[in-house]
Amino acid sequence: MQLRFGSVPQHKETIHVHLKRPLEGWIKRNNDGACKGNNESSGCGGVFHNSDGC
Repeated sequence: MQLRFGSVPQHKETIHVHLKRPLEGWIKRNNDGACKGNNESSGCGGVFHNSDGC
């Protein structure tokens, strides 16, 4: 059996995301994370927004 590994075609698409502000008096948390492989590098982060977008 012979396995061949070739390059996978890259398709890049820009997706614009618009988040809604929370209601007056509320806060909103947006977070994300990623990892590379199993038991390798990983990271995460987040941000809080109030109804003024701050």
